[in-house]
Amino acid sequence: RRVLARTAQSLPGAEEALTGYVTELLANAQNGKAGCIYTRAIENVERELFGQAINLAHGNQAKAARWLGVSRLTMREKLNRFGLHPSQDKTASGQW
Repeated sequence: RRVLARTAQSLPGAEEALTGYVTELLANAQNGKAGCIYTRAIENVERELFGQAINLAHGNQAKAARWLGVSRLTMREKLNRFGLHPSQDKTASGQW
């Protein structure tokens, strides 16, 4: 979570985008469209974060893990969890 906070602070426009996303999630929760929004929000942000990191690292899991401040094992677990298999299809978020 600290990684997410640091990332949001260091990227122009990221904080505003994150604020808009959180506002939308909470509005949906108030309208009865909830369902563990905390877990959903964290998963969505992690999926995007890990997907873009592996794209920028051109599939190099060790490099992407280093950038994110996580172990290679965590990197592999997240890639598998989110169905991001760059070694198989050379895409993480539909890029490279």
